[in-house]
Amino acid sequence: YTMGVDGERLRDFATVGGSDGEVSGCLVVWSQRDPEPPVGYLGVLERVGGLADLAIRRRRERQRMRHMVDFDQVTGALSRAGLDSMISGSETLPRARLLIDLDDFKDVNDRHGHIMGDDVLRVAVKRLLSVLRYQDLLARLGGDEFLLLVAGGEEDQAVAVARRIASILEDPITVGSVSVHVRASSGIAPWDPAATPAQLIDRADQAMYSAKRAGKNRWAVWGAQRAGD
Repeated sequence: YTMGVDGERLRDFATVGGSDGEVSGCLVVWSQRDPEPPVGYLGVLERVGGLADLAIRRRRERQRMRHMVDFDQVTGALSRAGLDSMISGSETLPRARLLIDLDDFKDVNDRHGHIMGDDVLRVAVKRLLSVLRYQDLLARLGGDEFLLLVAGGEEDQAVAVARRIASILEDPITVGSVSVHVRASSGIAPWDPAATPAQLIDRADQAMYSAKRAGKNRWAVWGAQRAGD
């Protein structure tokens, strides 16, 4: 209602419900009456606005807490719980598993400290995400180990992703005055409808260690006698 309400009163009403003066939303009310209902009706709207403000703030807090659970707070990649939530009910969709381990990342933490290590991780994950398709899901399992679910599930698709990952990590990562090279060893487990998700991850893990034994900074496919770099 604007008729008969001065601008200062309208601004006061716009922030009703927020104890910190922050606007949490917009409540739009209109009337087909002529003239407008009396200004006293604003009292009712203030109470309604207060309840709406409370509901909005509670929803935002739930969303904030959900985000903290679903996403790794250091890198922005999905957490284990977030990945489980994303694929819940679609476990049978064809998705290859690609396990990524950053080579010798412990040296970065030992030489430059964990704060610098976290900064390097953030940049590395940002690079990884830049070469993925929107259907692909990247989750941090812990430390410098990540699980990537490649949509489609075919070996060739997963290998193409592994190649892009190796390429995007070729350039050094610079944080402040420090530059470090961060490479990755990747293990690929192509989609197998007869295997459980846990079995696929175990296969990707075996392939990843094969890549490390072959010299690191490369990928390997489970069950195949070949690797690439």
